[in-house]
Amino acid sequence: MNIVPLADTTVTVNRVARSKEWEKLVAAVRRAQTVWFIGNGGLYAVAQHAADDITRLTGKACVSLDSACMITSIANDCGFENLFHDWLAHADRTGQFGPYDVVIGLSCSGSSKNVCYALNQRSNAFMISGKESIGGYTNICLDTEYYHETEVIALALGYQLVYSLGYECPKIGEIH
Repeated sequence: MNIVPLADTTVTVNRVARSKEWEKLVAAVRRAQTVWFIGNGGLYAVAQHAADDITRLTGKACVSLDSACMITSIANDCGFENLFHDWLAHADRTGQFGPYDVVIGLSCSGSSKNVCYALNQRSNAFMISGKESIGGYTNICLDTEYYHETEVIALALGYQLVYSLGYECPKIGEIH
């Protein structure tokens, strides 16, 4: 079994952290009241994990769609391709989505229809993807080959965002 070497992951995270797209994302997150994370499959789990840890470690409000009831009702009533768009539209209607809020989409292929559609409807949107993604949002392309590789790097970038915002992650055994 081949798994992408961890050293390659570190190289990619460091390359991304020095990019103009990453600088733009960090600046947008600093301005945002809330950061909204979206993704499917393994990246759905990464979106939840990143939202929780960034909130916990920085105090910045970050959310992901983690209600099974909401997911199944939107998917059933409006179609899976509209899942994230309709969730964010609900946040608009209820006054939860602020004018400077940021949406960060995660997609291995860069072409997940429901993620791309939601991002294309937002003015302050970013895609972190394994392959190049073309849309009306800023794309941070990891140039990865495997799904698991993209998932691991996306999670590492969640922690890189903590550091880029000027905070630190706790060491094992430290209560934070």
